Amino acid sequence: MRENIECEDCNLIKIVTECLKNVESCLKEECMDVGLKEITEKLNELTPSLSVILSKWTPQIIYSLYLRKAMGFNELKRALKVSSRVLSDKLRVLEERRIIFRTVKPEKPPKVLYRLTSAGEKIALALIPLLIVIRLIR
Repeated sequence: MRENIECEDCNLIKIVTECLKNVESCLKEECMDVGLKEITEKLNELTPSLSVILSKWTPQIIYSLYLRKAMGFNELKRALKVSSRVLSDKLRVLEERRIIFRTVKPEKPPKVLYRLTSAGEKIALALIPLLIVIRLIR
C-alpha cells in the first residue's frame, strides 16, 4: 500500500512542478507589462489572509480537515498533539474567517464537528503546491 502512496506522491510532485513552471513563465512574461508597484500592491492585499492561513498549526488543521472531511475537537487535538487552548483559538479564527464550519450535534454530551467550507477546501488545495515546493527546496 505504501508503494502506491509514494507513486501517487511522485506523480503529484511531477504535475505540480510542471504547473509551477508554467505559472512562473507566465508571470515572467506578464511582469514585463505589470510594474513592480502593482505586484507589490497585490501581494500586500494578500498579507492579512496569508498571515492567518500560514500561522502556526493552521495549515495542519486545514489539511487534517481536508483529509478527514469532519473531525471533533478532541480528535483534532489528538491528531495534531496541540494544546486545547491553542486549538480552540485557531478554530475560532478559522470559523470567523469562514474557512471552517462548526456544527453542534444534539447529543448528550453535545458533539462538535469541524469541517472545511468550500473556501477552506480551496485553501487546502492551494497549500499542497506550497508544501511540495518547500519539500523540493530542502
